[in-house]
Amino acid sequence: ESEESTPPDPPPGFSESRWQTDADGRVVLHRGVNISNLQKNSDGYIYPWPEHFGLLDELALTQVRYLVFWEAIEPSPGQYDYDYIQAVREQMEALSQRGISVLVDMHQDVWGAGFGFTGMPRWACDEEYYESFVPSGAGWFTNYFSDEVRACFDVFYSDESLQESFAAAWVAVIQEVRALPGVDGYEVLNEPFW
Repeated sequence: ESEESTPPDPPPGFSESRWQTDADGRVVLHRGVNISNLQKNSDGYIYPWPEHFGLLDELALTQVRYLVFWEAIEPSPGQYDYDYIQAVREQMEALSQRGISVLVDMHQDVWGAGFGFTGMPRWACDEEYYESFVPSGAGWFTNYFSDEVRACFDVFYSDESLQESFAAAWVAVIQEVRALPGVDGYEVLNEPFW
């Protein structure tokens, strides 16, 4: 016999509608921007110039796609970097206070650090793939087509325990940011490849 569980309350602003709507039921259309590729190369994976958030107001932007990284959330299996997660929350809170909504994006490029990019933790794939990888000279995106990068994705999509770790990393972030009024969406995985 299985126990029936009650689903959690939906986050603030949740709607069953196909569209995001405001309090009066009107469809919301955002003007948005990524924040930011600089996070990929900064110390701590955090946007380095939050004092520039005022520029978003000046440009009449209403939403940002805020990048978070599994390798920053869980640098070692089962070990979460709560300082990173708190710093993410603080920046999202600062954006919310400006009236900027946030789409949280679990970001990866060409899997992650093992291949010289950012995203998935190095421990989430076998070291042999990193060691045999030779970067493509035809542009960063073409590295997705290497046998090694494809193998890491294949392992991820076939390994339930790895997927559970990924989901747990998401939960660690969502628990911290879901109550913020400006957080209104989650991009489960940027460029999930096939």
